[in-house]
Amino acid sequence: MSAEKWHELLKFRCTGCGNCCRETVVCISTEDVERIVDGTGKSPQEFVKFFPEEEVNLDKRNHLWVRFAKGRAVMALRWKRNHCVFLTPDNQCSIYEHRPVTCRQHPFEVTLSKTGAVERLALSRVAECLYECDGKVTRRSLRALLNWNEREANAYSEKVKKWNRRRIGRKTYRGFLDFLGLVA
Repeated sequence: MSAEKWHELLKFRCTGCGNCCRETVVCISTEDVERIVDGTGKSPQEFVKFFPEEEVNLDKRNHLWVRFAKGRAVMALRWKRNHCVFLTPDNQCSIYEHRPVTCRQHPFEVTLSKTGAVERLALSRVAECLYECDGKVTRRSLRALLNWNEREANAYSEKVKKWNRRRIGRKTYRGFLDFLGLVA
């Protein structure tokens, strides 16, 4: 996409179509789960699902794969009737203020320069996005989201590595949530 074209995406405005909340597995971090628990009072078991390899299109060497006694899976938001459990009937996010960082960054694919400036911007093709071009997105806010997402992803990745190296303890979904400190 040319420089002029990607600058147009800075006028992005979500129309609330809900397409990104359907057919998309939203992988989540420990911090995402904590934010949702704190904001909603729900337990992780109510909204966390572990999607096995056959249900997720993810590179086999991705850092998000968690090893369990019964194979590998990624921690993500649970689905209900082919959409995110937090999508309301009127296509709104019921946890908008507490949503995962990945959801906040969607649908943008941002490339930063070596100096940290937004160098390129594109829209994800994960789901059809029915957006309008009458909004205002700043490069600073995109850079901040990208940095936030990277910090949380790196911290979570380190926890997954530690879990995957463990030789003792329960290698179950609940055991992993307990390992992360997410089970009361």
